[in-house]
Amino acid sequence: MNPPINYLARDYDSFKQLILDRIALLAPEWQERNPADQGMALVELLAYIADYLSYRQDALATEAYLGTARKRISVRRHARLVDYFMHDGCNSRVWVQIRVKEKQKEENETEENETEENDAEKNEEQGNTPVKLSYKDGEGQTKVFTTIPGLPETCTLDSEEFKTALSANTLFFEPLHDQELFPNHNEMKIYTNGEKEFTISAGTTKVVLLDNLPNLKPGDVLIFSEKKGWENAEGDFIAPDLSRQHAVRLTKVTPPLDEDTEQLTEIEWHKKDALPFSFCVKNQYATDITVVLGNIVLFDHGISLEDSEVTSSLSIATVPGQNPEISPRIPVRYRPLFSKQPLTFSESISLSDSSASELIRQNIRAAMPSIQLLGKHPYDRNEPSWKPVRDLLVSDASKEQFVVEIENDGIAHIRFGDNIYGKKPLPDTFFRVAYRLGNGPVGNIGARTLHHLATEDKALKERVENISNPLPAFGGQKPEAMEEVKQFAPYAFTFQDRAILMEDYEHFAKVCDATIQKAKARIRWTGSWNTVFLTADPLGGEDSNSSFAERMKESMEKYRMAGFDLEVEKPGYVALHLTFIVHIQESASKSRIEKSLLKIFSNQLYPDGQKGFFHPDHFTFGEPLYLSQIYAKAHAIPGIEYIEMSSVATQRQDEPKTSENRRQIISVSHNEILRCDNDVVQPENGTLVFEFKGGKP
Repeated sequence: MNPPINYLARDYDSFKQLILDRIALLAPEWQERNPADQGMALVELLAYIADYLSYRQDALATEAYLGTARKRISVRRHARLVDYFMHDGCNSRVWVQIRVKEKQKEENETEENETEENDAEKNEEQGNTPVKLSYKDGEGQTKVFTTIPGLPETCTLDSEEFKTALSANTLFFEPLHDQELFPNHNEMKIYTNGEKEFTISAGTTKVVLLDNLPNLKPGDVLIFSEKKGWENAEGDFIAPDLSRQHAVRLTKVTPPLDEDTEQLTEIEWHKKDALPFSFCVKNQYATDITVVLGNIVLFDHGISLEDSEVTSSLSIATVPGQNPEISPRIPVRYRPLFSKQPLTFSESISLSDSSASELIRQNIRAAMPSIQLLGKHPYDRNEPSWKPVRDLLVSDASKEQFVVEIENDGIAHIRFGDNIYGKKPLPDTFFRVAYRLGNGPVGNIGARTLHHLATEDKALKERVENISNPLPAFGGQKPEAMEEVKQFAPYAFTFQDRAILMEDYEHFAKVCDATIQKAKARIRWTGSWNTVFLTADPLGGEDSNSSFAERMKESMEKYRMAGFDLEVEKPGYVALHLTFIVHIQESASKSRIEKSLLKIFSNQLYPDGQKGFFHPDHFTFGEPLYLSQIYAKAHAIPGIEYIEMSSVATQRQDEPKTSENRRQIISVSHNEILRCDNDVVQPENGTLVFEFKGGKP
């Protein structure tokens, strides 16, 4: 008769009791229960193994399903199966102003360098002697960090001051690009044209600076800052509003044109950086209330570690070889991990034609780990660089790529390929590693909290006068919670993330870029395969340049179906050349009516938020022009009796003007946009002429 077996036994104690009960039936003469007995030791060993196997069985069953998984890596892999990418947070970014002072003249000058130094002195008098902040210098990377009482503003990376900062509870930020710093860019005044009161309106994208600034160039970032308070007539002091700061990225710098404007520089910035509120520059009590800060550099949260520090933090620095004593067919898994945390995740930066508001923001779903591996094999002279990727599904045996996975405790694990999906490291490969630490919302520091700089560049260290962040850091986010993934991932699979119809391409284009007001897509056989030609109409009428097309194509790649190519085209603009005859009442003023007409039918955005009739946002693909709309707006102006069309012509790019019949509707094709800028500098973009009859001057 078989003894009863308790199949509910799942832990060490129950397994031990089960074994002892079984032995009591099979060998009742053995009554020893002393823990030192060899038999009892064997029983406890078997109970331990059974307990371990039971736990492993439960763990495997638990981690096998998204709803029950308890490990972050398991949840991440399950979500990827339904095309849902679990993010691990990202670091923050901040604009930092580095004020620099004039270069000091050395006392021990030699005669042979007198000429060069005299030229340098002239530049110094103009404040034009630059010092360069390098993204990475020869000995390490420049770093700025939060305030530590008693520490100097600048130090070297091997100094005791920097070691003190490393041991303190401080946050480090590193630059994302090179920047030349000029003393006369520290603080620039705004030209007020002699007005008693001067305010820059909200929505402005152009201003004149009161200085000759030949070193300002497109791509530089400036910050409008309200810095000065004033005392009013009642004797009350009005403190400056330090929250009124705004960063802009220049798109155009116009140097002085003649002697009359030799001390003026006009600057223009990206439309997406238009001022969100007005800035008071001058009132009856004070001048230079708002100034423009230069020498602005974009930094992000995180500190880079040296190779010697990083390799020691790897649990396995060298890929283990095969162990023939165990089994030559079973490969040894190589899963190194990092003991230090948190690993930095950030999105790669593109400085092409991005605005300041775009540079400071990150797409958290596109954030990648800031880590680089250099793998050296004893029999290979090369030291290839291994790159982090989101997953290895599109990798092959020739691609040196790896995946970083974060566990619940924040420890980063590295997973390599298997020579099918991604390359597998050869045995005895030694890795040198470089990575950054610093991630999440802890990096969202407040304004004016960065005051120290550490660098090995002696010239930069000597020239730095002051370091500060006029604006708070932005964008640091914590890793996505597992419970959120368990809730969202199953539903993400039910949504269509593929562009099948042309309407889908048009829809996803606006999803990828919120500045697109309308998009048009058409499919055409190009001789080898089908190609979808996508044309986008951005808000503000910005031309779809090569950089815009590249960004759009990259964003749309995830929606493109296999077997279809994608090309992004520029919109086809059709310029209007219109001439109207305006009949005016005898008592009305021609100059007043002309001014009103030119304002109503302009392409400008005015400070009060009103847009001219021919503003780019009023016309999009295939939208016709109804002359009745022009008549209605013109007749609303007091003093106009009636208005009639004299002539109309259209002009497409690189084509001559084409006279049109004076019909009431001017139509264009589905991928063309009407425009009438009425700019004397660029008449090819459309002209608008009003001929007046009657009225007084």
